[in-house]
Parts: sequence; C-alpha cells; structure tokens
Amino acid sequence: MDRLGLVGTGMIGGSFALALREAGEVREVIGYDASAQALQEALALGVVDRGTRSIDELARNSDAILVAVPVSEIAHCVKACLGAGAEFVMEAGSVKRSVFEALGERVNQRFVSLHPIAGTDKSGPSAARADIYKDSVLALISEGEKHLRQRASALWSACGSHVVEMDVKSHDATLALTSHLPHLLAFSLMRLVLDGDPQALKSLTGPGFRDFTRLARGDDRMWQAIFEANRDALDTEIARYQAELEAMRARLSDTDAMRTALREATAAFAMLEDIQ
Repeated sequence: MDRLGLVGTGMIGGSFALALREAGEVREVIGYDASAQALQEALALGVVDRGTRSIDELARNSDAILVAVPVSEIAHCVKACLGAGAEFVMEAGSVKRSVFEALGERVNQRFVSLHPIAGTDKSGPSAARADIYKDSVLALISEGEKHLRQRASALWSACGSHVVEMDVKSHDATLALTSHLPHLLAFSLMRLVLDGDPQALKSLTGPGFRDFTRLARGDDRMWQAIFEANRDALDTEIARYQAELEAMRARLSDTDAMRTALREATAAFAMLEDIQ
C-alpha cells in the first residue's frame, strides 16, 4: 500500500500505522484529527508523515483509510470518507449495531467494519505502539464484499493480529460481557471511593484493587458513548451480573455453596486460559 489515511490519530489508529510501517506494508501515513493538538502531536512523534485538516483531501490521497474515532463520530466520518470517493474504508469501533444503523444504505462495497481487541487505558498519539496488536484478536464483521474483508484481514495480520469473523449481533453481545460490563463495574466501584476516606483507602489497596479499577482511568466521554451505543446488550449483561451478585450474597451464609461457586469460577478462568 502506498498511502494509509487515518481519521483519528490516537492509540488505535496510530498503533495501526506504526505496525504497518514496521511491517513494510505502507510507504506514507496521512493523518486527520478533529483535534489540531492531537494531529500536531502525531506529527511530532512520527505516527503520521503529514497531516490534513480535511477529510476530503485525505480520502482523495489515500489507498486505504482507517476511521478510529469515538463511537458517536464513526458513522459521520465514514460517510464523509465514502462521500469524498475513498476507495477502501475501515472503521475500528467497539460497538457495531449503531454504526450500521446510522450508515444505512451507505454501507457498500468500499467499507469494512472491524474491532481490534487490544490497547491500554491510555489514549492519544503518545499511547500508540507498533506492538499493540501483536498476538491480539481482530473481530472482523462479516458484512460487505469478501475481497475487501480479505484485504483488511491481510493488513491486520501483518500487524500481528489473529482475525476472527463474526456478525454484528454476536460482536455487540459478546463485547458487552467481555469489555463494556467490566469497564462499567470499574467505574461503579471507584464511585464508592467517594464515600470513604481516600487516604485511608489508598493505604490498604493492593494489586487486586488496582488491577480491577485500572479500567476506570479510561476516557469518560469515550466510554459514555460506548455504553450508550451498546445500551441494550449491556443492560442484559448488567441484569445477569446483578442476579449472580445476589446469588453470591446468599452464598455468604452457605459454606458449601460458596466453595462450589468459587471452584466453578476458577474452572471457567482456567478454561479461557486453555483456549488457544
């Protein structure tokens, strides 16, 4: 590929550009970002080779485009790219149904939807790393032209990702459990800190608490948009979690039941670890 266009120069888009460049798959990266500061930072760090303040210009000069922006902005940016004549557009959001509903008939042979299951709790161009996608999973939505999905798969495989195809409903339902619910729980737990003495709490927080609540460092605007976009699937998982939490509460006075539940949970963890 000669030129890659990035709409959004943060961790997800920036890491894709760095990984492709390291793999020798792209000659030049052109960046567009709604934040002039982020674009300047991406230029200074070498995440992009040159920038533009126009999606139209980026679309005209790119062989492929990755849209890596907050969920609430994805459809608008994809429409702008396609409307400007972009040849091949990918979007990397963590919720899919809302994007497809917003795009409607604009979902055509030039568009591929995907989701890299990777990253950190940091954001912006400075968080971009060439190795973020190594040995990660890429969820590729099974919509649109097969040859474009194959092209996207090849690019992300070059970054080190393992590609798994799935439909929109399966993606959103699964991510509600494996990503969106854990983040919501972390935010909720940290809200309880507001009711206590932060200094006293800090002195008694170990690695378990820190590992769990690390997710609450995520960007509040980004996660609000994700929770809203996947509200139905997330609501289902919240209800399931509430039921399980109530069941665990009841087991506090039943030693055998609690031990069985803990063993089942440990076995489930081991099962996931064993899956290659």
